[in-house]
Amino acid sequence: MSKLLKLIFIMAVIFSSLASADTRILRLSGDTNFGNVSIGSTATKTITIKNEGDSVLHISSVYLHESIMNYYSFTDWSGDIGAGESHDVNVTFTPTVSTPHNYNGSIYFASNKTAGNSDKNLYASIGSSVNCSRVLSLTGDMHFGTVARGETSTKVLTIHNEGTCPLTVSEIYLHESIEPNYTFSNWTGVIPAGGSQDISVTFSPTVEPTSGLIYFVTDMSYGGSDKDLYGNMGGVSQNHAPVADAGRDQTVRLEDNGTVIQLDGSGSSDADGDAITYSWSFVSEPAGSSATLSDFSAVNPTFTATIEGDYLLQLIVNDGQVDSVADRVTIFVNDGNNSSPVPVCIDPTTLVPEFD
Repeated sequence: MSKLLKLIFIMAVIFSSLASADTRILRLSGDTNFGNVSIGSTATKTITIKNEGDSVLHISSVYLHESIMNYYSFTDWSGDIGAGESHDVNVTFTPTVSTPHNYNGSIYFASNKTAGNSDKNLYASIGSSVNCSRVLSLTGDMHFGTVARGETSTKVLTIHNEGTCPLTVSEIYLHESIEPNYTFSNWTGVIPAGGSQDISVTFSPTVEPTSGLIYFVTDMSYGGSDKDLYGNMGGVSQNHAPVADAGRDQTVRLEDNGTVIQLDGSGSSDADGDAITYSWSFVSEPAGSSATLSDFSAVNPTFTATIEGDYLLQLIVNDGQVDSVADRVTIFVNDGNNSSPVPVCIDPTTLVPEFD
């Protein structure tokens, strides 16, 4: 074969190989000029990743140039894009520095492309920081009046942001002199421009002083950062002692293996509606008895009587502050053979006197 024919053959093989090679062509499109964005605001743009090749394009990662990482965020996506197909990624610009700063940079797309571009430039600037304000205003009637010890009163305090940029509330706290007397909704967060947030403040007087300040730590431009709380402590709220009810007396028959007896303290009560606890005990029992209560603190405890006789028990209830007067109940236990005596009527006219 002549040299010319050999050369033609080799070139044909090369072109054939090139024609059959897979292509993965990466194209990035989209308007990424974010324009002028004020501090505290955001702007979002969309970048379209397109595969103009004839085989599957794999995106392994998306990342930003380190110089702009603090100002941009994006949809963290990786995956496959088929031939002729595309995928969108959102990029958000959030300026945080009000002094002159370069916000321009690139976003990169790592892939197995055979051709095309792998990065996209991002352009942005900031608006005048003078136009951004965070104005804190606190409203709400914080006059709690006179509240008795042991009682509470709750008011709503509203935090307003009357500025043009989001306001961040990082902490709320009370002046240490009134901490024993007040509690509040421990809230932190961001209030948008023109927005507000309610918190509850509760006055529960225990010691003097009962008036003072609640403080708000924020990134406000200006405004009021504290609010006066006013309250007076009245006398101690009167507590009523609970009333114990040990139930009705019972008469029961003694069984061969003993008799289980259930007590009933469910009639006990507290006029203030306080929860009560129960305390049962034996006052007396027949000689030789070793009866014990199933649970001395239960509403309806039981015990087993094994000996005939009278069992005297008492119940005391407590409302968390004071005990009640004890109430007693008697359980009469007999063997069933003792019957009550039957009265006999005698006609006195039938009686014949005896004479000596």
